[in-house]
Amino acid sequence: PIPCVPWQSQTSGQYQRRVHGEVQVLASCLGIMTDARLASAMQLEQKMMRVDRSIKELMFARDQVEGFSYSLRDSLEDPSALKEFVSPAIQKELLDQCEKLTYWMEDEDPDKPYTKEDYLTRYNKLKRQSDPIWVRRKQFEGRPSAVQQLKSKIVKYMANIKDPSLIFIEEEKRASVYKKCEEMDAWLIEMDIKQDKIPKYEDPVLTLEILAQKNRELSIFADPILNTPRPEPPKEEAAPADAKPEAGSSAPPEQPTEDSSGNPQAMDES
Repeated sequence: PIPCVPWQSQTSGQYQRRVHGEVQVLASCLGIMTDARLASAMQLEQKMMRVDRSIKELMFARDQVEGFSYSLRDSLEDPSALKEFVSPAIQKELLDQCEKLTYWMEDEDPDKPYTKEDYLTRYNKLKRQSDPIWVRRKQFEGRPSAVQQLKSKIVKYMANIKDPSLIFIEEEKRASVYKKCEEMDAWLIEMDIKQDKIPKYEDPVLTLEILAQKNRELSIFADPILNTPRPEPPKEEAAPADAKPEAGSSAPPEQPTEDSSGNPQAMDES
């Protein structure tokens, strides 16, 4: 039996009984797993992470090929985009592929869904066929400024080489720079005429890479000559302080002195 100890409450003044005894307590720690269950849970978590990553990659591949197909279709039909840089035959072929790709995505079988590799294969094929068109547009838009840059450099070098301040450079070197500029200018005019005769939907002959190469070629040839340092003027040798006057030279005449009255005095002749 549990003993009862009477005690008096200080607030009410009544006697109450307090029971003292031992109460059995069972402790149970939640969240503790065995090593086997912990390893199994970690494997399950990793598996779920892989599944989640694969779903994200699949959705990205699908959105990528779908968005690229719609963008390419609109660009091929837009005169301000790619229409002028693709031949009618290639344009029709690419538009048909965009349409077939749309139907292919809509006809997906839920029981046999497409994989990420299926989307990437069709995206890479369509991108590989359309890349040359985007390159032609980029070349067309950047060619005028690249031609003007090379032309300005030619004109600048031809003017600088005639500058009278560079007369100290050898005539042969200055003539070589001028000749190089003339050759580069003639080449640029010829290539520009050829490029104007080529339709926009064909690959250009005067590319940005060729113009950049010619620009560097002219700089490498002309800059070392135009930047030749001016030679220093020859230094004049100072005459020694104790040098004697040369024979036959006469000393400057002495000025007559005045006496205290202001009258000039005669010079003594020895």
